[in-house]
Amino acid sequence: MYETTVKILKILYQTKTTKENLVHNLNLKENTITKSILEINDFLERLGFNKIYSQDKNLKLDLTRVQWSQVFQKLDSLTFDEKVEYLYVKLIYFKSINLEKEKYILGISRSSINRCFFSVKALLEKNESVVGYNKDKTNCLISISLYDKKLFTIKVAKLILEEDILTFSQKKLLNSMKNFVIKMRIIKLMSVYKCLKIPVTTTLLSFLCALEISVDRFPLSNELKNITIEEIEKNDIQKNINILVNSIGYDFSENYKKCLIYYINEIHLNRYYFLEDILDKANEIIRKLLIRFNINDKEFEAQLLESLYLGILKKENNIYKLRNVYFDYGENILLNALNSLLEECGTKLYLCDKYKVVSLLKNKILKIGIEKERKVLILIQETNLTRQNTLKKELEEKFITINFDIECNFFNFKHKYRQEYDYIIDDLEIILEKGDIFSRVKNKLQTLIIEKISLD
Repeated sequence: MYETTVKILKILYQTKTTKENLVHNLNLKENTITKSILEINDFLERLGFNKIYSQDKNLKLDLTRVQWSQVFQKLDSLTFDEKVEYLYVKLIYFKSINLEKEKYILGISRSSINRCFFSVKALLEKNESVVGYNKDKTNCLISISLYDKKLFTIKVAKLILEEDILTFSQKKLLNSMKNFVIKMRIIKLMSVYKCLKIPVTTTLLSFLCALEISVDRFPLSNELKNITIEEIEKNDIQKNINILVNSIGYDFSENYKKCLIYYINEIHLNRYYFLEDILDKANEIIRKLLIRFNINDKEFEAQLLESLYLGILKKENNIYKLRNVYFDYGENILLNALNSLLEECGTKLYLCDKYKVVSLLKNKILKIGIEKERKVLILIQETNLTRQNTLKKELEEKFITINFDIECNFFNFKHKYRQEYDYIIDDLEIILEKGDIFSRVKNKLQTLIIEKISLD
């Protein structure tokens, strides 16, 4: 099976999606996507499983959890990036690797395994780790940088996150590193968060699980070694975390408990930007966005940082944690502006992560724009006259700083009102969509505000 088919299956495992979303997320042409879907359906038919089908423009694949596991076990084929990640994780955890053995495990040629390992070596050396070669013809890890320790944890978290759809070789590698049952560990970690009344995501839980494997492989950093009970007791949240981790995780190793207490507290305080290069990329995009839209707001900046950092982290580590998204006309204006800045910065995001950034921008821009506007005229049809009072009340409750006038547009005399109003919205010019006149006018006004600020 081709790499594209594996990626499509990973996306459909999580969510329904459109061809447009697939084209964007996989950076491929639509005919390539269509061809791959036909190949997948042939494969699924041979297994006797349901096939991919289209419903309301969305592609869906209805399989049971067991069937999904069987699909990826049958494929037993990794993309190039997954082969590189497999070798990267294995070399770091076991400190040495025999490429001759690995080419048989992965079912690839000597030239392919060499190309993959070249990428592993280049990544490690870029991060200031040192790779050597032993007399027994194995490649070894001589020293590892702090950055690669962090990146290793993220790569392991990805394996844990995808446990149900790992190939045989990936599952075997993960099982050789861990000494816990993932689902049982996640239940315990969720119990800690539930008692703390702090929200948590599956990606975060996978990272916290991966910490135990990292603790088993690397000695604790001085930062963690030096944490004392006295320091923990100074912070109420950290004190509660300490009590819960030690009670719920009574069978965890002492080093793993220390890690959990530290990281749960750091993440709760939004201090989880562990990879400096990704943080730098996110901050560069934020700086350009704030200049582009003339925004000065530290709280908004922090919200953007969270969305962009996690989005870049996902994209650069091939973590297919995606959702199906749709952009309306106003959001597409902001999406185009974001795409231009991302291209300028040489950074890529999945479409759903762009949507998060666009949503934050949209809400902020509307808040700024609405505060600047004072008068809006709504021109409606004769059939809507009975709703005038209700419509005016609804609009002024939604846009509390704006005064609305509503008139019937008998003769289409819009031009005579031009100087009196910030905006004139004619309901006759709006395409009839789902929702009543309030929804149409609200969406149109929001779009006009976004357009105005985007052009400033």
